[in-house]
Amino acid sequence: MAFKKLVVLHTNDIQDAPARDFSRLTALIRALRSGGTRRPITLDAGDGFQFFDLMKLVDYDAVALGNEDLTVEGLKAVRDASGALPFVCANLELKVPGRSMTRRPRWCQPYRIIRSSGLKVAVLGLVMRDEGFMLSKKYDPAVVVSDPIETARKWIPEARSSADVVIVLFHGWLPERDRLVHRFPEIDVVLSGHEHLIAGYGEIAGTIVGQAHSNIRSVGRLEVCLRGIWLDSWSGLIHPSESYWLTADDVDKALDTDAKNGGASEVIAESLTDFRPHQYWLDINGNNVNLRPNTPLGNWLVDSMRSYAKADLAIQKAWGIQHVFGPGPIRESDVDEMIVYDEEIWVVGLRGRHLKAVLEYGFERSYNNLAFSGARLKVDYQQPKGKRVVNATVGGKRINPNRVYTVATSEFLAGGNAGFRWMLDAVEPAALGVRLREFVVERLKEQGTLTGVRTGRLTEIGTQTE
Repeated sequence: MAFKKLVVLHTNDIQDAPARDFSRLTALIRALRSGGTRRPITLDAGDGFQFFDLMKLVDYDAVALGNEDLTVEGLKAVRDASGALPFVCANLELKVPGRSMTRRPRWCQPYRIIRSSGLKVAVLGLVMRDEGFMLSKKYDPAVVVSDPIETARKWIPEARSSADVVIVLFHGWLPERDRLVHRFPEIDVVLSGHEHLIAGYGEIAGTIVGQAHSNIRSVGRLEVCLRGIWLDSWSGLIHPSESYWLTADDVDKALDTDAKNGGASEVIAESLTDFRPHQYWLDINGNNVNLRPNTPLGNWLVDSMRSYAKADLAIQKAWGIQHVFGPGPIRESDVDEMIVYDEEIWVVGLRGRHLKAVLEYGFERSYNNLAFSGARLKVDYQQPKGKRVVNATVGGKRINPNRVYTVATSEFLAGGNAGFRWMLDAVEPAALGVRLREFVVERLKEQGTLTGVRTGRLTEIGTQTE
């Protein structure tokens, strides 16, 4: 019986990165496509809305939708790219204006059939129901996301009957992915996104599972060999793009054009410090977690937010701050790369017990890391999760569990997202009517120069290992 080999290239969660990194990613994908007799199929597992214009140049065979793609800003980008990118999502519907009904958008198929290496490959998209987004009204008001497992009951059998290989692009938490795999063993491959601190391959109940690094840091390459209709063997390798030296000319040209059209040439300040990381701190999965909770640029941002809001503290997700400023002029386009998510600044009132829980959760794993201002923390990573903050003071005094502290933060955190559910217990949360990008631009113009802030606000015992 003849063997057939299917090659799949895949990415996920590429939205959290400087635009220039996409040029290297494109060049790497093109290099991985060349040199073989079989053209790989290329897939993305969601959260890429900031790069849809550039993703059109890559020739993706299927693009899943992530929770970030379903925000007001994300959904607009999806619609704008709908004629050029092949979106797949089986459990998304949109409310019909003026009617009490929902409908699947025409530009998004539940699954696509792709022919490759003499095989029919069904690629089906599923996105988790992000309750945090629902509570904080981060979804576009028209968006309705049904339960992915229930939706799969209809579409997995249909896709299976139509294809030799079934691949699911699942954007959501890993326990949900695993539940999907156990419920539907007829799935051959699940390529996932959303949880940024994992990359690699394995098998769960006979189904291949895989995920690339987030933040435009790698491309996954999966080879699947079939004997007839049966999966015989497979191999997977994560190819880092951070160290790839080539770039794509057409992407470089598109970025230069965008910069000129956007008036990005205006210099707004001068950096006296090289904020770019000189090394990449790696977690146990080999992920880049250089955005630590106590960095000169992160400290400057949250100190500025706290001062502007006249708050007791300020917090911001560390991975939402890109360390892209080198010494020399800072342009408005550089701020676009520094601020991953251009969200509103909020002020919320948190009781001390909830504030302590938020700070504690920020040290459970590197993905949770917070840049913080107004507090001094001592963290012992040798202690179990939930008990690592061994000392916490605000204004020189221990946190009073019953006192209400004012906290300046981002719209994302104010909505209790990324597991920071205690933010939903806030007293009198309020938007300040200014977005982060606008705020940073104006602050830099006022200051004229930037040196960053490094203080003794954080003492760490041991090393964060995940």
